Amino acid sequence: MEELTNNNDKRFVPRDTKKSMVILFFILLLIPNLLGKFLSKETINLENRTLAQFPKISKDNWEEFPGQVEDYINDHAPFRYEILDAYAEFNWNVFGAVDNRDVIKGKEGWLFYRGNGSMTDVLGLNIFSEEGMQMLLDKLLRLREVSVENPEQFVFFIAPNKERVYHQYMPDYYKPISDNATASVFVDYIRSHSDIKVVYPLEELKQISREEQIYYKTDTHWNRPGGFVGVQSLIEALEGESTDFMSVNTVWETGIYRGDQANQIHIPDAYVEDHYGDIKNYLDGPEPKIEQSESIFKSCRESAFDERRMVMVRDSFGENMLPWLSKYFQETEIVHYSYIPQMDKDSLDGDVFVYEIVERYLGALSGRLNEVLSILDDADTVNDK
Repeated sequence: MEELTNNNDKRFVPRDTKKSMVILFFILLLIPNLLGKFLSKETINLENRTLAQFPKISKDNWEEFPGQVEDYINDHAPFRYEILDAYAEFNWNVFGAVDNRDVIKGKEGWLFYRGNGSMTDVLGLNIFSEEGMQMLLDKLLRLREVSVENPEQFVFFIAPNKERVYHQYMPDYYKPISDNATASVFVDYIRSHSDIKVVYPLEELKQISREEQIYYKTDTHWNRPGGFVGVQSLIEALEGESTDFMSVNTVWETGIYRGDQANQIHIPDAYVEDHYGDIKNYLDGPEPKIEQSESIFKSCRESAFDERRMVMVRDSFGENMLPWLSKYFQETEIVHYSYIPQMDKDSLDGDVFVYEIVERYLGALSGRLNEVLSILDDADTVNDK
């Protein structure tokens, strides 16, 4: 019987077989997704970033469309987190390493942050120029002028990086931590060139850290006890009556706390040595009435220790300051900096005005101050430098 061949002398495959192979190929592609619908967890974002969304194809993005689809599949593939967890555990056990360029594995379960210039800041490699510091100081002085009637009621608050407070747990190759870090140099400049009240509670936090854990091991932020220490430093600057840390009770939950860095590197729970801490018996009495959204926190407390209305612009470090501020001040309005463009002048009016920022974001301070000044400053003096 004559062998069936095509013109190129390749073995002939019947048309029905070709169809079956194509169908089988697509079934194999779909199996992980079909299994994922039944066996895998719903896609939950545990990483400190936005997952890719399925793109819309148009004439403007047809060249980028395939890559955008690939990004979406990579971010939403079934069993993605299970695979990443297994890979992270392998790296942790075999190489003692983490597979994320923004996370540094320290000693005794501590993780540190390399992103946003954190390490160049604390190593003293990113010092502002004198011209740059004077430009920022001018904006702070203008903000004080337009935000409060009494200059003594304005405070610029810098939350210290974890790397500066717990530097003893950092890898040896990152030592020594410089005393001339970006924030330290800037604070010294403000104090020597103005009378602005600036709070940078580094030494207070270092002292308490010898007795209690005040930053999360697996997160870039301080915990509630750390926020408490920061608030007491702020109250002292405002000539209020602060509370000694040793006079309150610190309690720790038994369950583990997974911080943003633990999720970034997919470290298994078995290797997380972190817990949620809180403060008890601070200014006991009627609880404040609170209105809270993602961006705005408002509180009112009858018979509060301090009768002033406090307004604060904050970043993520302000989150663990909120419980203690609401207990101390009679009224608070605390706004995340990202929501400032939605605010009006009256809502930012108070007896006390506090601008809070973590030291690793001091490089963004100029632009953020511009946004607040654009709301409060009637004169057209906002500098876009």
